[in-house]
Amino acid sequence: MAVLGTRNKKLIFAIVVAMLGLTVALFVFVRGRGNSSTINYGDGDPSHDSDSKKLLKFTKKNIEWIQPLKEGDGPGDFDLFTGPYAYVENGKIVTKSYDILVIDDAFPLYLAEIKPKPYRLKVEGYSRVKNSNLVIVMFHDIESNKYGECQVNDRNDELRLRVKNVEIKEKEVDGVIFEVPYATIYDEVAKKEFTVSNKREFVDGEYIVVIKDIGGNEYIFRDVGGTVKIGEASCTLHSFSKNDGTARLLLKDAHGQEFNKIIHLMR
Repeated sequence: MAVLGTRNKKLIFAIVVAMLGLTVALFVFVRGRGNSSTINYGDGDPSHDSDSKKLLKFTKKNIEWIQPLKEGDGPGDFDLFTGPYAYVENGKIVTKSYDILVIDDAFPLYLAEIKPKPYRLKVEGYSRVKNSNLVIVMFHDIESNKYGECQVNDRNDELRLRVKNVEIKEKEVDGVIFEVPYATIYDEVAKKEFTVSNKREFVDGEYIVVIKDIGGNEYIFRDVGGTVKIGEASCTLHSFSKNDGTARLLLKDAHGQEFNKIIHLMR
């Protein structure tokens, strides 16, 4: 009986060892399958296909953030409702105020004068053709600074006028009698008829607008819609009010950006 008991103990020990070995082998096998599970990468590779839930593919990207501006490098102080016009130039933020056009960063504009518009043509002189009643009149176009002659029922192409009639009147000044020519012409530019002499005439209801910078440079607008160059900027007269003494300008800078400015008459 003692021998049989010993054999049973050995058998039981062998069975326990075998079961322990089987348990360890099963644990290693199950863990190995968990680590080798297939994941779908969404990259179209058939070897990556799986019935499991698809996962999105993310790409890592390094972003270089802009360093904050140092004190004093910003655009400056502006009112809440009159913010600056800002743009990037040579990698730096450049700003200009909408309220004041700065020429070369130094010269603001102001309205110098609104005055009656002189008629573009005046008589500079005349001559009589010998042994004839024919009179040839010399005209001056003050806008183009061109001169030209013309006679009755004739046309001057360069000055764009046609003479309809010429009358010579005598005028006494300090006891001296002068002959003054009066020419009735048709102005092809204005599409109107005018009577002009050597005296400067003005166009009823029409004005010219004069603006200046603080350097004293003068810019003249003879018509609404006229444009002048001021430094690198262009300036167009949008409108004006003689009663209010104001003019509205449309400004375009060297970058092509447009903005409006209202200037006032210096009194």
